[in-house]
Amino acid sequence: IQPPLRGKGWLAGEAASNTTGHRRTPLFIDGAPYFAQRYAVDWLQFGPDGKLFRDTPEKNENWYCYGADIHAVADGVVTEIQDGIIENVPLAEERAVAINLQSAPGNTIVIDHGEDNFATYAHMLPGSLTVKAGDRVRCAQVIGKLGNSGNSDAPHLHFHIGHRNSALGTHGVPYHLESFELIGNTGSSEQLMQLVMEGKAWQPQMESEKRQNEYMLSNDVVNL
Repeated sequence: IQPPLRGKGWLAGEAASNTTGHRRTPLFIDGAPYFAQRYAVDWLQFGPDGKLFRDTPEKNENWYCYGADIHAVADGVVTEIQDGIIENVPLAEERAVAINLQSAPGNTIVIDHGEDNFATYAHMLPGSLTVKAGDRVRCAQVIGKLGNSGNSDAPHLHFHIGHRNSALGTHGVPYHLESFELIGNTGSSEQLMQLVMEGKAWQPQMESEKRQNEYMLSNDVVNL
């Protein structure tokens, strides 16, 4: 697939790993367990200063990824949308709305990309969705903007692909990006959180390496 975002310094939060919450969290729907997020990625972006946000993190607008265009990863048909969910205050203890199976993904688009591959684009900016159910979309088409709605700690795009038409009542399936440039890794999720809370800058650890037809490791930082 093509990446759902564009630009430099994108953090593939909780991507490939045997220990992330994405990989190991079942969701029980109608009595059946689903692992919708097995291959999910939470996408955030480092700015030119090596930080995820400017000044203080309490405003969504201060996060470098906030409002970024979200692109369809392949041709497809929109099967579900959800809009109008208000956004959270970043890093706040409470969410802006009560969290349940319906509200958890926030403002969401589900697209049928063919052959039982349904992509979920979640936590989007309210009012930014540019498509409706039934619309045909083309690869790389802008479908909305990145936000901080639903069960979300901070602005990011949650993206995964499942085997059936549901944001969460599905089993995640593997995929790879056609190409990206690897520039480093932030370490464990605990190390990443410490970096964020202390406001420290992250710097690329290597010359960029072109990768083709691969998936990212958890907390890789890549140019898309």
